[in-house]
Amino acid sequence: MHFCFNFEPTIYFYLFHSFLRIAASILFIFGSVAIWYVMSDNVVTHDQLVQTDGDIKKLTLADNSQITMNAKSSLNYPESFPGRERRVTLKGEAFFAIAKNPEKPFIISTESGEIKVLGTRFNVKETTNPSGIEVLVEEGRVSFQTKSKDAVHILSAGD
Repeated sequence: MHFCFNFEPTIYFYLFHSFLRIAASILFIFGSVAIWYVMSDNVVTHDQLVQTDGDIKKLTLADNSQITMNAKSSLNYPESFPGRERRVTLKGEAFFAIAKNPEKPFIISTESGEIKVLGTRFNVKETTNPSGIEVLVEEGRVSFQTKSKDAVHILSAGD
């Protein structure tokens, strides 16, 4: 006994197979992006903004660094520090006690320049004087670079 089945594809057959191909491509793209996101070291974290009115505020960052912010100051920082550096933005005045991590330097951006932490404890104050910033190092060393990147100053405790 021999059966002969003659199949003539219809337009619905072609549409269904086209739909499957498109769905598989979209699934592959989303899967690749999800894997990259999970495996990536550059995961985007949400920024936190802390502003003080007339009070002094103490906070601890994800890396266990301690920051004491003076009145009328603001600090913008990420929820965590997944990249190769730990970067925050300061307006006003704050005292920093930075957790040591030689592989991830701690950088404070201000209107006048950037401070790269080479030590642990120091105070940063934006001022109205010509330099625009005052850095007092209590312990360790910090490096200050102007926004124009024309000068780098290394400051140690007692300077």
